[in-house]
Amino acid sequence: MTKISLKIPKLVIVDSITGRTHYLCYLAQKIARGSYQSNNFLVLPYPSRIRHSVYFPDLAYSKKFWQRMRRSEDLSIDSKFTRACFVEAKKLLPKTDLHQIHRSLNRMFIKNKKSFWNLFISRRILLADIAKIGKITVFLTEFGPRTGFDYIEKGKRVELLMTFRTDRPEADLLKNLMYGLIVVKYGKPNSSVEKWTETRSMVRLLLHETDLDDFIGRKSIELPPTKKNVIESKKYLEKLGFGARENIKIKDNKIYLGDKKISLILSPSEELLLRELIVNQGRVLSYDRIAEILWQKKADVKFSLWAITKLMQKLRNKLRTASASPFLISTIYGQGYIIW
Repeated sequence: MTKISLKIPKLVIVDSITGRTHYLCYLAQKIARGSYQSNNFLVLPYPSRIRHSVYFPDLAYSKKFWQRMRRSEDLSIDSKFTRACFVEAKKLLPKTDLHQIHRSLNRMFIKNKKSFWNLFISRRILLADIAKIGKITVFLTEFGPRTGFDYIEKGKRVELLMTFRTDRPEADLLKNLMYGLIVVKYGKPNSSVEKWTETRSMVRLLLHETDLDDFIGRKSIELPPTKKNVIESKKYLEKLGFGARENIKIKDNKIYLGDKKISLILSPSEELLLRELIVNQGRVLSYDRIAEILWQKKADVKFSLWAITKLMQKLRNKLRTASASPFLISTIYGQGYIIW
């Protein structure tokens, strides 16, 4: 077998107050623009193992801070923020010493990096994608989602940017690297649950193919969000100034959002689904019940979670067009949907 020569990208772990401040502004920007909420990520004031959740610290943000964040347009991780936003965020951030975690994480990677990269070389997996990466920068942070990625194109090479939340086991850094390689191969991620579900499935397959699952040892286990978590997220967003309860109702057999009649913009299937959600406000509308609404007696034969997800995606898009809150309809994973 021909010996493979591959230039391994340099990995640098960064621990700085400037980096953490910038990242806090980036998270605030995504919350202010509704990016997380519209894609059914929970925003919580504490770190957790909950899938599709973002830890955003509960600090004394000013109204002007959020006004500036709402005006931001660029949602990339290397966004430039106004000096006023940056200064306020830096003052609010508690002083945390991450140097010990930094050193320990760096030692773990140095110890395992040769074996890690050899897994790909020996199986000839993702080699072209690894070769494209000039540098991997890992930002240490106490907050944010459990996993975060982006990359910057620099000519023919890319710099892979990753975040590593400090409450996670060290071994998760290697798993995160696998996610990062998928990002480079298939394109920049967005915040949608569907996109991350697809990415996670690819990683699970590669973990199995490369034996990396056994190699990296103990990993943190993700938990599905509960109703309690969803309620906590909505209350916290309201405290931050987002997510006030929507006035959506059925009047004279027509659906209204506030004073605006929205029935005319909905397809028959979308209207049926929204009506049932409004009638059952405060209760979860299960996937099985949605199937019965859509396909009636043929529900058992025609049941398709993919079709239900796509229909909900179209419905949410139309509601946002009508100026509805991006988190009007919440997803209860593994169960269905709810309007609170």
